[in-house]
Amino acid sequence: MGNYKAYFVLTGIMGLLALGLLINVAANGLGGLLLLGLLQIPLGILQLVTGGTIAVKAGSYPEWVRKEIRVYWALTVGYFIGLVPVIYAVENIWQIWVAWLFIVPWFIAVYQFGLIWRMAALRKRQLEKRELLQLFNH
Repeated sequence: MGNYKAYFVLTGIMGLLALGLLINVAANGLGGLLLLGLLQIPLGILQLVTGGTIAVKAGSYPEWVRKEIRVYWALTVGYFIGLVPVIYAVENIWQIWVAWLFIVPWFIAVYQFGLIWRMAALRKRQLEKRELLQLFNH
């Protein structure tokens, strides 16, 4: 992945907006869920693009990253596959709809955020080692 800072800033902004919308929902009722759903669309696109980028470059990452990205994609595909029965089986049970559309995706987003956080930490350690080697080689 190229720009960790941009990813963290964008995700942080969206997370803060989501938190504000959740506070609004708690105070004013479920009507604010539409805004939260609209916020989740660009966050989901960011997550899918990031996951795809990492998957395409998986060969250049350590094995633990490849394993974690497989887990991420399994969760993501499972979410969309699980969406089909939720749509058809529970048309009148709004709690399941709310959970599936507004809670489950955030667990997947948090999982990916944790993965990217660990990847950024690994990159930072690699750069620090490179700087130390250059310092001692001069």
